[in-house]
Amino acid sequence: MKTHLRLCIVLLTFCLTTISFGQVETKNFPERNGKQVGLGLKNDYKSKKNKVLPKFDVQQMLAEDRKNAGRDIPFRFGKPFDLDIKLKDGDWSVNDGFREWSMEFYSEGALSINFVLEGMKLAEGAELYAFNEEGTVVYGPVTSLNNKDKGVFLTDIIPGERVTLFLKEPDNDSKSDFTIKRVVHGYRGIGEMLNGTPGSSESCNNNIGCFGAWDASSDAVALVLLSSGFEHCSGSLLMSTNNGFRPYFLSAFHCIDTNNNGAITAAERTAAEDWMFKFQFKSVSCTSGTASAGYTYNDATFRAAWFPTDFSLMELDESPVGNQEITWAGWDRRANTPTSGAGIHHPSGDMMKISIENNAFQVSSWNGANNRWLVNFDDGVVEHGSSGSPIFDQNRRVVGQLHGNQNYNPSQSYCSQPRAEYGRFNLSWAGGGTNATRLSNWLDPCGTGANTTNTTRSAYINGPTTTCASGSSYSITNLPAGASITWSSSSNITRNSSQGSNPCTFSLSGLGTTGWIQARITNGCGVDFTIRKNLVLNTGSVNLTIGTVEWEGSAIYVSGSVTGGSAPFKWYINNQLISTTSSRSFSHRYPCEGGSSSLGVIASCGGSDQEYYYEECSGSHRMAIYPNPADSEINISLSEENMGVGQSVLNENNDQEIQDVTLTLLDFSGNPVKESVFKGPLRHMQMDVSNLAKGIYFLKIVGREIDETHRIIVE
Repeated sequence: MKTHLRLCIVLLTFCLTTISFGQVETKNFPERNGKQVGLGLKNDYKSKKNKVLPKFDVQQMLAEDRKNAGRDIPFRFGKPFDLDIKLKDGDWSVNDGFREWSMEFYSEGALSINFVLEGMKLAEGAELYAFNEEGTVVYGPVTSLNNKDKGVFLTDIIPGERVTLFLKEPDNDSKSDFTIKRVVHGYRGIGEMLNGTPGSSESCNNNIGCFGAWDASSDAVALVLLSSGFEHCSGSLLMSTNNGFRPYFLSAFHCIDTNNNGAITAAERTAAEDWMFKFQFKSVSCTSGTASAGYTYNDATFRAAWFPTDFSLMELDESPVGNQEITWAGWDRRANTPTSGAGIHHPSGDMMKISIENNAFQVSSWNGANNRWLVNFDDGVVEHGSSGSPIFDQNRRVVGQLHGNQNYNPSQSYCSQPRAEYGRFNLSWAGGGTNATRLSNWLDPCGTGANTTNTTRSAYINGPTTTCASGSSYSITNLPAGASITWSSSSNITRNSSQGSNPCTFSLSGLGTTGWIQARITNGCGVDFTIRKNLVLNTGSVNLTIGTVEWEGSAIYVSGSVTGGSAPFKWYINNQLISTTSSRSFSHRYPCEGGSSSLGVIASCGGSDQEYYYEECSGSHRMAIYPNPADSEINISLSEENMGVGQSVLNENNDQEIQDVTLTLLDFSGNPVKESVFKGPLRHMQMDVSNLAKGIYFLKIVGREIDETHRIIVE
């Protein structure tokens, strides 16, 4: 007998994905629609919970900054407020299968607000954002990829006096956790620029966008937010001699040495490892005051530092490798005097600027003899906040990092003081003679003796963001010399070329809206990194129609047809390949358990997937199966929930028992793989599944007054 079932079909939509890195992006929305476009919230969204920060004397802070202007210390832009706010203190709600948490922070007159988080453990699938009241800037998402085992997590700096933290996570047993330990009220710096003024630095500075020849060099430079959350420096990525894309980052010794005593303590070193690095913080054009989207990376590992040349070298924990917008700067370790050059930096925390020196560099002495390159810029200057930024020679190679100007006069403007002194790269190469005080062993890991490297854009996977059954070609751009590739992919994508090929062809081989390909790059000289490209699985013009879903005894009968595409057609039920046909029609019977299933088809280029729901095939189950999923043994017992509901008494003690039971385990295609017979009477049985392949099975239970089928997962 055929029983027609209530049927609900859900079309599984396909959506575009992008390449993913361990980065967090800050996006600008000049049309003030960031909350809607960036997060899917209403433009007038406002948290029900808010925290008002205390007022303070801004003028006193600025006076202190003026007094400190002559010291080689990091640029201070904000007033910190130490708090202890936990997620239980915010506003929680449940919306469409997600828990949502938010809290608004208000600090009167703030030009910007940013946060220092402690103990951040975001649940799988959770997303954390920060946005301003105006909806012009959205930072995020921060995800579980950014979770912290120790230390603090620094958010980007958000303009405005009202900023909201917003968390969205799946409504399941996994829950996020973090504590807001510090909120920073920005009273100068980035906040000035992002709130409409021409910029926080002085007017003689030049937007990097006006100097296209320096574009590649500038893509290695970043603004550094120190672990305090209210101080800035600058710095740059450096390429090693093996072109290994290790994210070594050059900055200033005094950016770590916060007590300015010429030595780095264990506490200062630990604090530096909580830095945040912001790349691509530039004007969108030569004359614009609008910032482009920036990419932030949190945390680093201390590698080396040396007081006499004021250098520090960190290695980012979250590598930018794979991001085509970021480069690794080349360098020259020779003592040759540069004939001209340029400094690229973030003065006073402003968008990236460039200062030009048209003449040969000079030499100066600062904390040692002849250990600085001295320049007097012909166009542009440096300021506090520029510390640690690179100076490039006429060949666009790094030859030093900014210490400052030991002759700085606080009574004069920066624009009237073009003098700048940079720790010499050639002296930092050997440094203090140990791994922790020199550059050589980090930047020349195999001892090649090379004198120079060249600025190189990040290695990345080049190819289309969509693929289909006919296949697409992908290659590694900027592959290090002598490196080998090991390709891998998600289960619904198949590699068609030989392992290690460059280019390599991949094709759609399973269902789903998205997938990924990944390349591990290695060689014999310390190169070892992995890059991934997320893909959209092309739907093409393939359209699937489900014709019939019926219950036939203890089986489900499903049929469907496809238009568009061309043969062969691969048919799937619950993502399991059932058959490959030349026909556009398909039908199949399989054991029925009740609930939801999906029917899918993949054609020459494209696929379609639909979900259908059907009621229980034979009423409530009398038997309970556990554990499920299982990896060794499953238990089959009378369900206490259903005992005594319309059942017959099977023994003299009036206990609920069954007898003459046959257990048949079927694979997904309905083929028997295991069978056990029990005479009884009994209430409990067991079946060993330890020798079965992982996958979906169906357990058919037949006995006196019982006939039911259960879906089993073996893992």
